Amino acid sequence: ALIIRGKVNEAINNFEEAVSDFNKSLKIELYNAFILRSHGIVYCELGNYENSLVDLNESLEIETDNSVALKNHEYINHKMVRYEESLADLNKLLKIDPKNAYNAGILRSFGAIYFKLNNYEESLANLNKSLKIETKNVSALILRGGFFSYYQPSRRDKPFASDIAIYPGLTIIPKPLIPASPLQCRLSFYSPRPFQHLEIFTVDKSVGSGSEISDFVPNFP
Repeated sequence: ALIIRGKVNEAINNFEEAVSDFNKSLKIELYNAFILRSHGIVYCELGNYENSLVDLNESLEIETDNSVALKNHEYINHKMVRYEESLADLNKLLKIDPKNAYNAGILRSFGAIYFKLNNYEESLANLNKSLKIETKNVSALILRGGFFSYYQPSRRDKPFASDIAIYPGLTIIPKPLIPASPLQCRLSFYSPRPFQHLEIFTVDKSVGSGSEISDFVPNFP
């Protein structure tokens, strides 16, 4: 009952109550990987990344190949600027299931991490692969556009023609111009946890709007 209530509280964003429920559950079942994983995910939602990693590490000691734990582990490492560790998590996901090599969300994560590690060739290769799978994914288009904005200035105002065809309101601007004026709002759209963006774009309202996005981290589907 405690575990179920904890998951319900998590689902309705009552994270403090969820932590309390999972704390009580762990007193009863200390080595339950599911509870540890759920506890860690809720800590992540609260921004308590250190405790989240502790729980996820313990859950992965019990279930070494759990993809949910690994995905959240990778996300937290990314948020904590532990890029090599994040890359290791992504590589583990590929070993667990080779089909993950065709998972657009994982490919986007590889693209983002390689970008942060200054491995731009691998970053671009992974983003291109992800866009072959999900041709209209906004976050992948933003990440790929960011590559050209930073490292091919001659194309700064000329994103891929295919990108413009999909989102005609998308334009790339030099980073020093941010924050954009109210008439040049940053691209904002809603998607499941975790959120993402790269602050070098302006878009018109025809592209869409939604929740404000917080970091350069692709979502898993």
